[in-house]
Amino acid sequence: MRSRISGNRTFERPRFLWYNACMDTATFLKQLASLPGYKGQVVHVEHLTARKARYGQLERPLPAPLQAALKRVGAERLYSHQAQAINAARRGQHLILATGTASGKTLAYNVPVLEAIVADRNARALYLFPTKALAQDQLRSLAALTEGDVRGIRFGTYDGDTPQAARSRLRREVSVLLTNPDMLHVGILPNHNLWAGFFANLRFVVIDEAHVYRGVFGSHVANVLRRLWRVCARYGAAPQIIACSATIANPGEHLHRGGQRPECADVGAHRSRPGHRVLHPVVRGVPRSLHLQQHEVGQPLPEHGAGRGIRDLPFPQLTDHLPDR
Repeated sequence: MRSRISGNRTFERPRFLWYNACMDTATFLKQLASLPGYKGQVVHVEHLTARKARYGQLERPLPAPLQAALKRVGAERLYSHQAQAINAARRGQHLILATGTASGKTLAYNVPVLEAIVADRNARALYLFPTKALAQDQLRSLAALTEGDVRGIRFGTYDGDTPQAARSRLRREVSVLLTNPDMLHVGILPNHNLWAGFFANLRFVVIDEAHVYRGVFGSHVANVLRRLWRVCARYGAAPQIIACSATIANPGEHLHRGGQRPECADVGAHRSRPGHRVLHPVVRGVPRSLHLQQHEVGQPLPEHGAGRGIRDLPFPQLTDHLPDR
């Protein structure tokens, strides 16, 4: 949902504002297993025992507006990995936060970035996400955190759907720019002279979902990042890198190679609440339509999950269903 730019600090009006939605996964799984189309397909459900949450302390207090913002969203107490990451970022270290899904990684980079911008309104931050949808999702988190307390910070997404009029405003005024590697490659880096002010004041580059990308796509992303570092150097900037991942096995080495930085902090976390893993077997036989069959298998998930505050993302693998030849 787009909005015209007036005095708003955001260049887009978030459709929903949320921070940590409560997900009743046990009820959802029970109802899912009772559906006729899913009879016998749930082959494994694993309950992960919760561990007592571990909280950490910041090395120095946050500015009052940020403290109020964290209290308003229910995050006045930081988990140990969040506090470690924020402390490292405030010391100026490059860091990668490798923790589980829904462990609060977004807060760990939003806090130091917003603190730096509150202290210096010329400071800029570039957020890189692998998809437009994820950028929109994080835009809502950023809007929720800054609602009412941290005022005057402009942020917005820059992707293929961004109107031309909004793009020029983003170049001139945005403090936090949310985009993806493809748009960085085709829309920003080739026109770096138009973004001179942004690059000259670039303090942070946040790389969310810092996975291992293989093949041509992986080479493309690696070269785009290398070009980004060269452009930053041209304008006298050496931005601090904050990366996040829920899956990477060697986070420190990964950031060292991809970020081309000699030293970086590696922050992990402990599991603090229960979770479930559900495995669905492949559909046997020769499908009449691979695309249709995948749609039929996965289609009920969003319908039954959305009304219960559950976010889900199916990952079908079509190659597993190809018939033997």
